[in-house]
Amino acid sequence: MKKWVWLLVGLGVLGSNSCQKPQELYKDPREVHLRHLKRLTHGGANAEAYFSPDGRYITFQSNMDSLPCDQIFLMDTTGKVLRMVSTGKGRTSCSFFLGPDKIIFASTHETMGPECPENPLVWKLIREQHVYAWPLFNYDIYVRDLKTDSLYKLYGSPAYDAELEGPSPDGKIVFTSAKDGDIDLYVLEPPYDKPPRRLTFTPGYDGGSFFSKSGRYVVYRAHHITDSTELKQFREDLKNGFVRLGHMEIYVYDMERDTFWQVTHTPENVTNFAPFMFPDEKRIIFVSNLHAPGQWDYDLYMIDIDGKNLERVTYKGTFNSFPMFSPDGKKIIFASNRAAEKPRQYDIFIADWVD
Repeated sequence: MKKWVWLLVGLGVLGSNSCQKPQELYKDPREVHLRHLKRLTHGGANAEAYFSPDGRYITFQSNMDSLPCDQIFLMDTTGKVLRMVSTGKGRTSCSFFLGPDKIIFASTHETMGPECPENPLVWKLIREQHVYAWPLFNYDIYVRDLKTDSLYKLYGSPAYDAELEGPSPDGKIVFTSAKDGDIDLYVLEPPYDKPPRRLTFTPGYDGGSFFSKSGRYVVYRAHHITDSTELKQFREDLKNGFVRLGHMEIYVYDMERDTFWQVTHTPENVTNFAPFMFPDEKRIIFVSNLHAPGQWDYDLYMIDIDGKNLERVTYKGTFNSFPMFSPDGKKIIFASNRAAEKPRQYDIFIADWVD
């Protein structure tokens, strides 16, 4: 075998069989629900990729080309990056298609200036105490009109407003905010000129929400706090601009009945997040370290909305997250480090979904 082939084998670019299909480099044989797996990005931290309403395009956040912090980009399903959607300033998060020609996302570029905001206390907790913490920067919600290339603010408060998704079939947008002294879900209704309606009121964290296809359900992650000592720590963390995201469970909110229920019931050292409902509205795909409690080792799982029939979906890499189905349910997109050549590299993958 030629030297360059041995080099590629050593780098993990090729397997021992040089005729190996590309997807076999990235796919574990146990991942029976994934077919024709394809890598769309190549390097950097790429995450939170979501389909357009027609399934032809993808919006995602990335620090590609050595950007100081994440910005929002648009690409097609072949992996061709078409443009930057955000301003290139501040820190951005949580983008989604607001119809075929508009993209909503959260950004700090006006509230906190053009530089990347930081919270040193968060990094200290992560590095020294291995605490999974999330900074609550002062994000506002913006809309990029792709037809006119205009940008305007849809909503903002003097607090964290992010983790947004929508619209539901009747135009609602759901997002997470800390504006009322807790971290809860809120809904904006068209024409988006009135204050949002608060959905959740239980002390603790409620976020990462998505509408079901019909708009009847909202699936989300939450950590509800009943212990007084923990609640005191939670509120102190909020004052310092962050939240500790340790144990979290998956919940469903029924918009028609104005009620919610807990779907997963896992040990205290398990983190469940990034839920998305199947188009049939009977199942949820989500992320968990249930197979490796307390460790940074996350895979996709699926479960019925009544908490039955839990099944693990992915097995390769140590981070598989942010799953979303195409509108027709035939494809799935997610972020993974299964092809990483360096630490903190996450790429976007797309595959056909097999039931």
